[in-house]
Amino acid sequence: MQRLQFVDVDTKKVTLVVQATAWEITSYNWSPDSKWIAFAKPEEEVMTTVNLYSLETGKATAVTDGWFSSYSPSFSSDGKFLYFVSNRSFSPTYSQTEWNHAYLDMAKIYLVTLAKDTKSPFAPKSDEVSLKAERKRQRRKTTKPRRRMKKPLS
Repeated sequence: MQRLQFVDVDTKKVTLVVQATAWEITSYNWSPDSKWIAFAKPEEEVMTTVNLYSLETGKATAVTDGWFSSYSPSFSSDGKFLYFVSNRSFSPTYSQTEWNHAYLDMAKIYLVTLAKDTKSPFAPKSDEVSLKAERKRQRRKTTKPRRRMKKPLS
């Protein structure tokens, strides 16, 4: 089946999401709010790409390019991220007898944020401290609490 379609249960209307021209579309997923469909589309001249289809606009947008094979899209439960698997880890293994190389275990899990204001969970965190905060911390370390002297009993 080279067509990805969905059926509106109320109206029984069938909507064509995409028609593949190479191979079958076997990998797709609904967003938690049911407004988007993510799917992996096999391409003719490049690798399989992950795409997002908007039910509101009726248009599909490529999430990945065709440089690497990407597939198995899945939305996070809160709908903020799209996870997918992609073959883009290159660690060749060389044969000792044939002097050829092979790429094994290329698939890894990746994610994209689905809104501009959503921060990546892998974004670098700053380790810089302000001078004021650093001085205050240094003062606390060097200043020892004073002990109160007890008055002698007479």
